[in-house]
Amino acid sequence: MKITQSQIEPIIASLPSFDNLKVAEIAVQVAQALGQPTVESCGSYKSGKLVLPAQITNTLNGLAPSGSVIKVGHGRWSKPSGQPTMQPDVKMVVASQIAMQEVVEEEVEEEEVEEVDLLEMIEVAEVVDESNLIYDLSDAMTLDFFIAQTACFSKYVSSDKGCKNCLLKTHCMTSKKALKAERATAKAERAQAQAVKEEAGVKVDLPDGVDITSARQLIASGMAVCVATGDKIKEGEPMWFVPRFGVLSNQAYQALR
Repeated sequence: MKITQSQIEPIIASLPSFDNLKVAEIAVQVAQALGQPTVESCGSYKSGKLVLPAQITNTLNGLAPSGSVIKVGHGRWSKPSGQPTMQPDVKMVVASQIAMQEVVEEEVEEEEVEEVDLLEMIEVAEVVDESNLIYDLSDAMTLDFFIAQTACFSKYVSSDKGCKNCLLKTHCMTSKKALKAERATAKAERAQAQAVKEEAGVKVDLPDGVDITSARQLIASGMAVCVATGDKIKEGEPMWFVPRFGVLSNQAYQALR
């Protein structure tokens, strides 16, 4: 926030007489006259030092030769009684408040994070060489960011004009092929598992919440029945107990594993 001595001087002149006040105490009154809730809201320097007390000190030092204010100690000032109390010009105070508001708005605008319009980038892709882009898609973090903003990623369609012009085209095609291969592998694994289950005579699938890896191997001490196949488990044969499911024969366990 930009504050000048020319803004502060008429405000100090308008204050009633005071005796032995610290600069910090005077700053509170000046901040209120400037329309600010606190001294801190008037801003600070990069060093962390508050702007308003520093400017008030400079202003008071400038007024001291005229006798309108007197320095009575380190950082302490008095305004003698009998000094004319000026009412600050309303136009000046309002103008200073507007100026400070404009400065605040400018500071906020500078701090806003740049929003990336991916659709706009796609539209200009035909006329902009990739080497001239301000975004480096070879950077993993930048690439991940754009992928996260692209709902259609990995759904490349060769006949679609938008896909052809998209800056993520190569990555999208690669992802689509990898996803297709992954699905094919998963499908083959499911088919193989189903064939093993059918060969073993397994008639059920594990319910949700049942973990086959928690099974414990036991030796049947008597006749038992496999909950997956219905086959009998003879005494002395190995069997597997699955929590929340039941007893499996060794053959059914191997098929469901």
